[in-house]
Amino acid sequence: ACVNSSDEEDILSIQRVLTGDTRAYALLVTKYERRLRSYCRSKLPDSEVDDTVQDIFIKAFKSLSGFRLGRGFSPWLFTIALNSIASKKHRFRNEEDKRARFIAENRDVHATNEGMDKLEAEFLLKAVGALPRGYRDVVELYYLAELDTEQTAEALGIGLEAVKTRLFRARKLLREMLENGNRSGPQGV
Repeated sequence: ACVNSSDEEDILSIQRVLTGDTRAYALLVTKYERRLRSYCRSKLPDSEVDDTVQDIFIKAFKSLSGFRLGRGFSPWLFTIALNSIASKKHRFRNEEDKRARFIAENRDVHATNEGMDKLEAEFLLKAVGALPRGYRDVVELYYLAELDTEQTAEALGIGLEAVKTRLFRARKLLREMLENGNRSGPQGV
């Protein structure tokens, strides 16, 4: 993976933190908080989001000395997020409602970008939640956390081709679900 200017800025901030300028970490928090909060909101009840985001940034800060400078900060941060969310001991019964709230809260962005009305957007988010976990994780990191395919691959510890294949298959399943009005989830997966 090539280093872009955003990665260079992140590396400079990390180097400053590692040499004692802990205020430089605020630059990273400011840069990634919105995306991380959006991702957490897609996975957790609203009441859990603030604490989880804070915990993820604290874990990342404490682990920064182990960060490999050749790796992108964004995929590394979202790997921590993915693991933090997965390690929560309880499951949330109302996941579909939470996902629908996420879309409803962000429907202006989704509706503008994808020409969806509120019901279509809510159904799409429910459909994403019904995808097999491997597809769902890729879709959520790519679309909700706004990671590119390389960063998604790095965050999940899978190959770039696997990400592309899973995105392709997930889109196909979602399209079929939307066309068929299937609200029970993908068939034959």
